[in-house]
Order: sequence, then C-alpha cells, then structure tokens
Amino acid sequence: MCRAPLGRGQATPGPRPTHVQRTPNKPFKPIARKTRSGLTAALASIMSEFRIYSGGALVGTSTLEHGDPPMGVAFGRFMPAAGYAAIQAECQSNHRDQSSLRLSVVTPSGETISCAGVGILEGSGDIEVNVLGISRPEYAELFPQHIAQYEASVK
Repeated sequence: MCRAPLGRGQATPGPRPTHVQRTPNKPFKPIARKTRSGLTAALASIMSEFRIYSGGALVGTSTLEHGDPPMGVAFGRFMPAAGYAAIQAECQSNHRDQSSLRLSVVTPSGETISCAGVGILEGSGDIEVNVLGISRPEYAELFPQHIAQYEASVK
C-alpha cells in the first residue's frame, strides 16, 4: 500500500515510539532502556572507551574492539594519554612481564575489570592493549559483540 507524503503540520499516523525523546528545536535522542540485567552497560561498552591505568595514573584508552571469547581475551588499539610517557620505555622493550606497571582496565561505568593480566605492546608505530583471562560471565556482559562474532564464525 502506498501513501501520499504527509504535508507540513500533519501528524504522523499511529503512536510515537516510546524509546525516542523529542525536545523542541533539538534532534531525536534515544533513551537508554534496560530490558535485562547488564544490557545497558554492555551497550555502553560497545560504544565507549575503556580506561587503562598504571597504578593510579591514566595512561590511555581503548575500545577493546577485538576479542577471543574462549580464552577470555579482549584487545584493541591503545590511545595513549599524557601518563603513558612514564611507562612507554617499558612497554616498548618488555613484552613478557609488565606486572611491575600494575596495569588495570576500567569499564565505561567505572568498574575495574577482574582479569589475569593486562599488557601494552608497542611495536612499529602501532600500540595494542591486551586484557587476558576475563571470567566468562563478566566477558559476556562486557563484550557481547565478540561472542556473537565468534559464534557466527564457528557455525
């Protein structure tokens, strides 16, 4: 069925969607809705950056855009912050044991990811951060996109 376009000032048929908020002179803005436990946090993690710390100093961020769900690993491009200069030499030369740097990863919601270890690997121009040994329940909540990609690849 084909409808004629609505003219200016005419109302659209049917009710307005409940997941969209409109304010005068501003574009539509989605409203976050929580439909099941952790979903809103997981969606935020897909679109937001994780903060990487050495001790208490912010050294950079990453979206952790890649992963290996069976191994509990998330990794991605590392974007250095001002604090990275203090540990850069160690990250360039030591790719084995960076435990002395006391690296940690904080989610967009402010929680520290519980993991076996974090490493920042700087090579020829690119810098990568790896988060190793994330437990299955936490991984599923933080990185549902990695799990979906993995499951699609093994089918």
